[in-house]
Amino acid sequence: MYDKDYGYAGTADALIDIDGKLTICDWKTSKEVRSDEMLVNYCHQLGAYNYALRKLTGIECNQALVCIARRSGKPQLKLLDSLALRSSEISFMERCMTFQEQLKELAVV
Repeated sequence: MYDKDYGYAGTADALIDIDGKLTICDWKTSKEVRSDEMLVNYCHQLGAYNYALRKLTGIECNQALVCIARRSGKPQLKLLDSLALRSSEISFMERCMTFQEQLKELAVV
């Protein structure tokens, strides 16, 4: 998925049905449990994927799932409902706009 306006591209790992809800998913791997800060970044990434999917195809996911597989122990799961997913979209777009502004400032120097 991509968005030229915000300048990003990426690939979600799956669109699946969880209890009748279309869910956009991303799998990660890690030796250890990921920090809350890292989970927030992954959620923003899913927001970006959902935004691009909706913009390119009209498909709207009801929720998102980050699944972090670990070498040992249970996987770390983060499920976002539709409100949290939309919030993650907005947060990602804000990050993109901040990055674009920083690039403009560097170009002036």
